[in-house]
Amino acid sequence: MPKKGGKKGGGGKQAGMTEEERLLYAQQRAMAEEEMAKRKEDMLTQFLKAHSRELRRDIEVLSQTFERVLDRKESVIKCLLGDLTESKQQSDLALRSYLQNVDLLLDLEGSRLAFHNQDFGTKLDELKAEFNTEREQILTRHEQDCVYLQDVRFGLEQHYAALGHEAPAGVPEHPR
Repeated sequence: MPKKGGKKGGGGKQAGMTEEERLLYAQQRAMAEEEMAKRKEDMLTQFLKAHSRELRRDIEVLSQTFERVLDRKESVIKCLLGDLTESKQQSDLALRSYLQNVDLLLDLEGSRLAFHNQDFGTKLDELKAEFNTEREQILTRHEQDCVYLQDVRFGLEQHYAALGHEAPAGVPEHPR
């Protein structure tokens, strides 16, 4: 088989052509190249338009998806803010309740302390009165015993004096 389109030694296709044929061949070739360039440009334009439409659709889909995600996140944020507000209100209510209970306990303990203080004062006054009464009784008894002992000693001194003896050494003289 003979080789196709191969260059043979002296110029190839144009070797056997006349000047006019060469010029015509060059014009046809230029027109073919120009048409080929035009086709390439048309194909590129169509490709870019198709690709541009596809990219626009993708951008639109992504934009819608982004908007949906953004709306969902805003909804979650609003829900969380509501929960936070409700939690703050519950916390404030619990704190108020706690402080009221503490105030009630302080009042209760204050009244118990006042009661015990009054009870202590009353019992202290009773003990002081009882102490003073017993003290007076003891002092009175002591004075009575002293008077009795003085009378006994006086009686003994007279008894010994009547007998003519001196009082024993253990009996002190009666001060008169």
